[in-house]
Amino acid sequence: MSRFSSLRTILCMYVIQAVSVSSPLFGQTPQETTSEDEIPLDSANKSSALQEGANEKLPEPPSGLAGNWLGYRTKFAEKGLDFSYVYKGEVARNIKGGIESDTQYLQNMDMKLALDGEKLIGLNGGSALLHYLYNFSDLLSEKVGDAQVTSNIEGPNTISRWYELWLQQEFFEGAFSILAGLHDLNSEFYVTETSGLFLNSSFGVGKELSQTGVNGPSIFPTTSPALRVRISPEKRFYLQTAAFNAQSGELDKPKGSSFRLNQNDGLLVISELGYAPSSSSQMPAKYGFGYWTYTKTLDHLSVDLSQADKKVTNRGYYVLLDQTITAKMSAFARYGTAAHEVNQFASCLAVGGVFNGLMTDGTDQLGFGVVQANLGKTQLDNLRSEGLESTKSETTYELSYKFEVYTGVALQPDFQYVVNPSASSELNDAVVGSLRLEVTF
Repeated sequence: MSRFSSLRTILCMYVIQAVSVSSPLFGQTPQETTSEDEIPLDSANKSSALQEGANEKLPEPPSGLAGNWLGYRTKFAEKGLDFSYVYKGEVARNIKGGIESDTQYLQNMDMKLALDGEKLIGLNGGSALLHYLYNFSDLLSEKVGDAQVTSNIEGPNTISRWYELWLQQEFFEGAFSILAGLHDLNSEFYVTETSGLFLNSSFGVGKELSQTGVNGPSIFPTTSPALRVRISPEKRFYLQTAAFNAQSGELDKPKGSSFRLNQNDGLLVISELGYAPSSSSQMPAKYGFGYWTYTKTLDHLSVDLSQADKKVTNRGYYVLLDQTITAKMSAFARYGTAAHEVNQFASCLAVGGVFNGLMTDGTDQLGFGVVQANLGKTQLDNLRSEGLESTKSETTYELSYKFEVYTGVALQPDFQYVVNPSASSELNDAVVGSLRLEVTF
């Protein structure tokens, strides 16, 4: 916690200094404040407006447990500085089935400083994000034995690093933008807002993509440098493409920040074409198609020696549908594939729905979702050749309810039923129950 406290002190000093420098007392005139959309603060889930569309203008400061900081939060926002801090703590238990019944505790902290270039230095369309991640949690998946991971804040070890550090410049009133720096792929690609309620990791990025890459693709908990270009000739349609360093972070430095950019690693290139009517529409929605590929080929997964010398390109595609049905209900569907010749799981399907505002204050969400990861043909052949029994897929059913108990403080009880953990016929179905606390300051 000492490292976290030190970082928070440094960021606060930076903010105070930036406000002072841009003050009229130092001979500069503050930039005119504009009305902007609110930014959700959930960094682990995909429904964050800043993460979901880095091309959006930086918002006014949100309301959290700490309120408006005696008015200073608004003053900072007027200078182009928006600081946020979100804590997530989760008590989870593998109630029965899987590998072992046990209780685990997971924690995650996200600190962000969003910068508005126009308000700070008069750079119209410019923005930046500094996002520091501190995560220390038990490994619940080691008790459940599942492949998809029932908690989206579970990390392999204690993590303390810069998670995102990027600069962005918009042109032609947002119709074209370029972003460069450490970037979370899942903040803009493979995102459905409705699925952001759920805790299972495959409701963020499908298992078929999250399993790829050395140390995983550029998603939680380790990102890599990227260059992203987005074209949106009108607000409803967009085309975005990004190139990420194919290896995220350094394998021998799990706790440090990494800006690894090595030509020997190759690239992960991903593109997404989408149609997304604005939130002012009576039926806001999002429909998207994505395609990704690694530039570096891999050895064939097959244990058959006749396939040993074959090199395969790791690639796949996904389709998204996120649709508001009524004022209080929305639904989503997602499907993605990956090359079965080099991946254990060749496809992933997720569907679900969320009811909003069942309580009188309208801040709660109740959702039910199903996600299934399917083994590929090559992996099934390998298992059969070794005399191992296996099912074809792992399927998880999730029921989740999130409600606010106080401004900036939310609780989320969650239950998941995992059928055939890791697609193994030797593990019994697992029942996982958890309670997450989320505090936004």
